[in-house]
Amino acid sequence: MRSTLLPWAVLFFDVILPPSHVHLGWNSWAVHWLSQKSVDAGDHVSPIFSTSSGVRAAASRQSALDWESFLTARASELRRGGKLLCLIIVDTGERVNSDLLWQHLWDAIVEAGRDGLLTSQQQLQITLPIWYRSMAELKAPFGVGNQFAGLQLEHIEATTAPDPFWAEFEKTGDAAQFGRSWANTMRAISAPTILAVLGEDRGDLLDDICARYAARVAVKPVRYDWNLAAVVFVRKA
Repeated sequence: MRSTLLPWAVLFFDVILPPSHVHLGWNSWAVHWLSQKSVDAGDHVSPIFSTSSGVRAAASRQSALDWESFLTARASELRRGGKLLCLIIVDTGERVNSDLLWQHLWDAIVEAGRDGLLTSQQQLQITLPIWYRSMAELKAPFGVGNQFAGLQLEHIEATTAPDPFWAEFEKTGDAAQFGRSWANTMRAISAPTILAVLGEDRGDLLDDICARYAARVAVKPVRYDWNLAAVVFVRKA
């Protein structure tokens, strides 16, 4: 089922600032979000990790459309010679520990469902509209001449971001706090999607899911690093 446009879509994927005014733009940890949920994934909290080819294909198509919309909007805002720097979560084709953070959320939701706290329909609808693009997908709009909508892809490279809570865990060995830290982070990311399904008055159930999540992270603490692409665009025309 196709959802309505998500609340941030107009601001994020459309033009925000007057044309040809921006000298330098910065965007990080954001464009993995989709403007709308293309389809519900029945086997995971995100289409990224679904085993359904249909679910993955629908999210990939939406991602391609959103990426072109984002680039077109930013091209409108940049001055000639202006640059846009982006840090983007990227799919390198290899699984990393940070993938487990989404699995922990899905497992917590499934467990809550087994305990009778969620209906099967609610569980299905808790699908986060997120997609990790590959390096090839990031480059795809630029094609011949390495330009799109007046933007030139000036630089792209793979990099990583470290687990922000791991150093503290190594100092203290407090697995419970490590679990709570990641649960609070995941709550900030997923709460709007979850409460849109459960109802804004079901903060108690969200608390329960987050507690289950924290417990799962704490059972076997690992360092959750992330794969990123560092990308620089310049407005040429």
